[in-house]
Parts: sequence; structure tokens; C-alpha cells
Amino acid sequence: MKLIMKCFVVLLIMFMAISVFARLTFAEVPYTFSPGTTAKSSEVNANFNYVNYGNVVVKDGNGDVIGTFLGNGFRQMPAFAVLNEKGYYFDLDTTTGTIPITANSYITEDCSGIPYGSFVNGLIIKNFDNSLHYFEKNAIPSIITVKSSCSSNGECINGFAPHDYLMYISIPNDPNITGVNSSTFITPITIDRR
Repeated sequence: MKLIMKCFVVLLIMFMAISVFARLTFAEVPYTFSPGTTAKSSEVNANFNYVNYGNVVVKDGNGDVIGTFLGNGFRQMPAFAVLNEKGYYFDLDTTTGTIPITANSYITEDCSGIPYGSFVNGLIIKNFDNSLHYFEKNAIPSIITVKSSCSSNGECINGFAPHDYLMYISIPNDPNITGVNSSTFITPITIDRR
């Protein structure tokens, strides 16, 4: 059952990546230039931003762009999947304006210590203690012995026989790397065109 679920998640992520690539590949850029005309740097930068970050974006209550809209949340609803300008992605609860708590695994029996996950690289998660963590973009998974896990509602689950899994270690959030300063954004969260 877990293998089927992992395959489903991989296929879902591949489908989303292909659809984002297709949308960016066939979308029209904001400015076009003809030979012999002068291009303003602001117009060239707008074209680069359009291609790099997509034209459908998620905005906070102040109208500030949070990142590119990737679709519905990966793990929780109602949520948007967001890719920010640093290339990290996360779910964003559209009702509360927060990154939701993510189910994680631990090598301790009491859900303490560093959270591990089977998530793909470049993901930002919120631990049950409300701390943000991320998975490096080029991380290599390790086989770990899971002794406890925390559900997305913050409940520590232990007392089961330890299992070995291939997982990624998370790193405490560094806003200079991830571009995310807080797990909370001003509501309402909206989708708009760049």
C-alpha cells in the first residue's frame, strides 16, 4: 500500500511539473521586441520574471506575490501549492494563511529531535512545534529507523515496531536559503496573474 502511495505521489509531482513547464513554455511573455528597437531594462526583467516564475501567482492580503501557483496543495486542503522565487515550494492553507503542519517521522520514540520525511527535495514543512524546516534541493536520502511519527494534527504516534525507511533529513529553516521568513501570511490568499 505504501509503495502504491509513493508511486502516486511521484506521478502527481511529475504531472504538475510537466503542466507548469508546458504553461511556461507556451505562455506569451509580457513584452516582445523587434530588431532595431531599444529594449527597456524593466521590460526585459519583466519577461525574465514571467518565464522564471510563471504568470499565475499566489498573493497575500497586501497584494504581495508569495510565489508561483502550482495547483492544489500536495498534502492538505484547502491549500495552494506555491513555488517561491528561491525555488522552494510549500502548501499554503488558503483559509488561515499558514503553512500547515506536516506529518513527519523521527528516530526517537517521543517525536523529538529532527524531523525526517519522504518528501521530494526543495520542500518547506512546518513541524508540530510550529518550527519551519526544509529539505535541501539536492539532498540524498538515507535509510533511517523510524521509532515515532507525528501526524498532521500534531499527535505523536509511537509504540509500534521500528521500521527502516529511505528518508530525507530536514534542516531548520534559514530564510536566506528558502526565502520564507514566517509560516503565516496575511489573508486573504488569492490567485492572480502577474
